[in-house]
Amino acid sequence: MSVEGVEAKVRELDRKLESLADMEESIKEYAEKLRASVDAKVARLKDLRDAPEKLSAEALRRGAMFLGGDEAAQLKSLDGIVNHQPSDEAVLFCGHVAQRSEYESVRREALRAACSLGKTGYPAIAIAYQDLNTTDRFFLLEQIRSLSNEDRAVLMASMAKDASEPLVAKLIEEPFDDDRRFVLLGKLADDFGDQAMTKILETARETQGLQGLAMLYAIAKSGEPKYVLLALKAARERGPSSYAVIVAAGKCDDPAVRAELVRAAKAWGGEAGERIIDKALADSNESLRQAAAAVMGE
Repeated sequence: MSVEGVEAKVRELDRKLESLADMEESIKEYAEKLRASVDAKVARLKDLRDAPEKLSAEALRRGAMFLGGDEAAQLKSLDGIVNHQPSDEAVLFCGHVAQRSEYESVRREALRAACSLGKTGYPAIAIAYQDLNTTDRFFLLEQIRSLSNEDRAVLMASMAKDASEPLVAKLIEEPFDDDRRFVLLGKLADDFGDQAMTKILETARETQGLQGLAMLYAIAKSGEPKYVLLALKAARERGPSSYAVIVAAGKCDDPAVRAELVRAAKAWGGEAGERIIDKALADSNESLRQAAAAVMGE
């Protein structure tokens, strides 16, 4: 690959990371507004729950069926709930059922109904979420795939706050063909450290095209030697199209990283490889220079 080609790819990836920083701020602002709206609605629904005299006869009928019923009766209580009016009663009921039912099938049906309502149903999710087990949360993650990418990113970030290790892994590997995925992965890396980074690197290795390359490039730019080293090894598997990752890793002053960097450049060759090797062999840092020379002698 030519030096010009590598430099162009580096500029492209840097622009992408800059746009992601702007996107992160936009998502934060949107998340705050959405959270405030949902919290206010949840408060109103709790007031409604505590004033049964304000509930419709149909809502009371559904509630009695749920409280006194077995699995089949509880499922029956949810029949047509998405069309129930007023909608506040429907949302409250879905949240209550998802929170309280001892039956997985019933909890799932309530969550499915809540998600089908879009934004209207978010308070139901908020009411039930803390009482959902990990399997329920996996199911919820599948259900929110139908939402807008913006809302989906916000809900996934909220799910990450007290996530178990299996849920963190699930959030990382969740299919999400949108740049908001990078913002989410960055948050998970910040919040969960090694636990998340191991899975993020695995996901980056398996993700094809520009998205996967950008993930490895961002990790290489982090400067954390153990992560940069793993990003380099993953980049080697992708071939010379990943030269930009080597460029990013060149800013890490760690001998093991420098050795892996030169090893990749040596294997790939070309004008870009020669430039990278020459620069590594002329580094002012003796330990880095020795690491590069040792690889050239292999």
